[in-house]
Amino acid sequence: MRKFPETIATKQDVSNILNNHPEYHSRLKEYLQQAYNEPSDATRVVSSDTDPVTGEMTNIVTEVVKKTKMRYKDLGFTDKTKVKI
Repeated sequence: MRKFPETIATKQDVSNILNNHPEYHSRLKEYLQQAYNEPSDATRVVSSDTDPVTGEMTNIVTEVVKKTKMRYKDLGFTDKTKVKI
């Protein structure tokens, strides 16, 4: 592997880097830390008005929703605590 992969798609990719490429351990740890720190809630805009002059959103109404797609799940981990190295 010449460089750190652009995408890490599976749990097997994580274990391959851990076992075969010690030069990338620090970058992998940062990547997994980002996946661990990802918030499980997101703010969704329910409704808003648009200012005709500036084109900016006004009177914004939002709601907090649970995310269904989490980065640690994309990596193949079932639990957030298993992402920690």
